[in-house]
Amino acid sequence: MELTNEQRKYLGLELIDPAWERVEISNSIKPEHETGKGKPKRLNAANLQRFHAEGKYFSIAVM
Repeated sequence: MELTNEQRKYLGLELIDPAWERVEISNSIKPEHETGKGKPKRLNAANLQRFHAEGKYFSIAVM
């Protein structure tokens, strides 16, 4: 999902500078993060659900 600058204004997000280059991440890239013990862990749906949010967050449904 990608938000336009007009949508970003409505949500109170910073606007994207038109000079920025858009980069698409393909499915062939497999991002990982390290656990507290330094072990790599895939960033898949199951592992992302284990993260705990810090501060404020919200969700929005786009139809």
